[in-house]
Amino acid sequence: MIEDGWAVTRAARHLALRTGKLGHAVRIQSGHTIGSVAMGRPEPDGRLVVSLRPGDETATHVGITTLDARLAAVEPVRQPCPGADAKANR
Repeated sequence: MIEDGWAVTRAARHLALRTGKLGHAVRIQSGHTIGSVAMGRPEPDGRLVVSLRPGDETATHVGITTLDARLAAVEPVRQPCPGADAKANR
């Protein structure tokens, strides 16, 4: 029903959906507009499954927690070289 940010009107009409209703469904589900959707398709149970374009995806709590854990694992490895302060003050 939605491909690369555009409503496929023929598919929407087949399901008796207006573009406005489709846009409303996208906003409810993702908080974005049709233009930010890479692919949107209906499920057999009537739900609309939306995949956002990579630049329009938002961070999730799980994603941030995972990234934070990965950064914490790298921090102990990142130590200053011996004598680095002496070289910087020259």
